[in-house]
Amino acid sequence: MKKNTLLYLDADLVKIAKHRKINISKLTENAIKMQLFSLKQKKDLKEYLNNLKKEQRLFYLPNRIKKIEMEDIGPIKEFKHNLKNFNIIFGNNATGKTVLIRSLAKLFENSDLSITSKIKIYLKQKTTTILTPKHSNIECLLIDCGGINLKDKEYLEFIKYLKKLNLQIILTELDKRKNIDYRDINLIDLNV
Repeated sequence: MKKNTLLYLDADLVKIAKHRKINISKLTENAIKMQLFSLKQKKDLKEYLNNLKKEQRLFYLPNRIKKIEMEDIGPIKEFKHNLKNFNIIFGNNATGKTVLIRSLAKLFENSDLSITSKIKIYLKQKTTTILTPKHSNIECLLIDCGGINLKDKEYLEFIKYLKKLNLQIILTELDKRKNIDYRDINLIDLNV
């Protein structure tokens, strides 16, 4: 059902649009739909992150991590990798993705002193093997299998959304997705 709506538009723009045979009504309708979809999508992705937090698959860190060295933690025998701003760690089931994310989260939460001798982290500003105190500011997101419930198109939007957050992202996934531009993402494969 269509409804007549009064719009206030610049007279010169209307004249040019009529001259070029542009359907202003259709153009306006599409612009409104795009704006509504854009707002809804942003809200949905923020809500999606909140749900990941509730499921204990999202953790906030007060520091960006330059490098991680881990050995003999769960299925991870050795893990030594430099990190960038956006990192995706791929691995089959039982390769240590969740162990890696939760170990880092516990290290920063001061809740598991037994892992401090098995993990060495290099922060962007300094090197540390001791626990970092809790901070209120967020510099890094740890996300365990964040795209597992998303279809390819939703996953693409999720990656774009994460890139816009201006935080370091450490995301684990089962495997690569099609139609994702991985050029500016640091890919680490636990399967090798």
